[in-house]
Amino acid sequence: MLHFAVRNGKLYPKSGSRCIRHRMMLRRRVAGARELQCIHIVRTTIYRPFCVYVRLHSSRLGLSITFLAATLLCQAQSPTADAFNPGGNNTVSCLAVQADGKILLGGNFTTLGGQARSRIGRVNADGSLDTAFNPGANNTVYCLAVQADGMILVGGAFTSLGGKPQNSLGRLDTEGTVDTTFNPQASGTVDGITIQPDGKILVGGLFTTLGGQARSNLGRLNADGTLDGTFNSVANNTVYALAIQNDGGILVGGSFTLLSGQPRDHLGRLNANGSLDALFDPGADGFVNALYVQPDGKILLGGDFGSLGGQARSRLARVDFDGSVDTTFDPGADGSVYSIAVQADGRIVVGGAFTVLGGQTRNRLGRLEADGNLDTTFDPGANNTVYSLGLQTDGGILAGGFFTTLGGQTRGSVGRLSNTEPATESLTFDGSIITWLRGGAGPEVSRASFDISTNGANWVGASAGDRILGGWQKSGPSFPANATIRALGF
Repeated sequence: MLHFAVRNGKLYPKSGSRCIRHRMMLRRRVAGARELQCIHIVRTTIYRPFCVYVRLHSSRLGLSITFLAATLLCQAQSPTADAFNPGGNNTVSCLAVQADGKILLGGNFTTLGGQARSRIGRVNADGSLDTAFNPGANNTVYCLAVQADGMILVGGAFTSLGGKPQNSLGRLDTEGTVDTTFNPQASGTVDGITIQPDGKILVGGLFTTLGGQARSNLGRLNADGTLDGTFNSVANNTVYALAIQNDGGILVGGSFTLLSGQPRDHLGRLNANGSLDALFDPGADGFVNALYVQPDGKILLGGDFGSLGGQARSRLARVDFDGSVDTTFDPGADGSVYSIAVQADGRIVVGGAFTVLGGQTRNRLGRLEADGNLDTTFDPGANNTVYSLGLQTDGGILAGGFFTTLGGQTRGSVGRLSNTEPATESLTFDGSIITWLRGGAGPEVSRASFDISTNGANWVGASAGDRILGGWQKSGPSFPANATIRALGF
């Protein structure tokens, strides 16, 4: 097995081989083969928290696919703010991590890293400003999403993005240039964006038209930005949160009380075609701001509610797939919950406006064990609201909001915490079964798939991964000679 240590965004082979930032190719000879096998490890985005490539070279004696493994380990550190300090002058509402490790930030700031950046900016992995990226928006950016091709979706309250007319929703290329072919024109604020596996884009917010057609606060776009006319579910008030389940079900959270014309208090589920799931109706008595689908199908939700499904639940809860309240999970927070992130080890990072979590003092940021009990080792604290969270592949915890201190250090609305636990990963293929094991402080994924390429550029979806304890697996695939296997997490 090959082992590496991850420190400050770099992979350090324990053997002492040289390190290449963000990407490493390691070669070893397979017994009985005359050619070398290569393992490519590529760090990717929040949309795709892990993307691991395994290159399989054929030998002159015939295709030789044997056990391959790669394990990532990060140094244990105390949960304090590290040197990452971009310094925004106002709220950071959202963030997303790109494939190259760069971090997108959106909000209501006008400076970032000491330079003018109007509501959107990008920083390098070390927190320094990406000076080449400066599209600018003329009003608040509330949400960001990165497509599989690297294109960047931006939602908010703006009417101009990158100097072009874009009403509340737009798309940028990787350099920050506006994609002028993508202009759905929402009539009001866009608060949430989620990308489906097929590339279609779910949009939520407070609008009445989208793509030139009537769409009340919820709609779906095709990948090219045109309106999906087959999807016509509506909500009677703001949609703040969207999430996609493994079966294609669409979870919707917000301030609404009607969804698709039926009573749904702040939380509901749609089928993949947009029709209402009549069997899912937990009912919250306050806003739902955040949703997260666990790999086991259970659903985490945070917001401003005091009860869920008729049971007392203070601003943080979990429901089973059928919508029934998980009676074993009841940490409770004394203030709004705005963001949820889940580690591969099942621990749950929570951000918001609270000062108490799980019955203990936790200022706007805390972590729970998988069973909902408070993680007593994690108490960094922020002096004001945390609106957004992200987990990096090495276990670093990104936080954005409206604070001036994080983990006891001065931080202008955005910062990063080191993690006390290692982030681990292993990808193996034994000739008939692909196994992708993940653990520790890295980001959890709700679904996984395995793709194949013979040239490294064009990919064919081999199959979706099946959930196993600690990761994902697929049995029975066949691979052509010189194929590259790509494991994707979403």
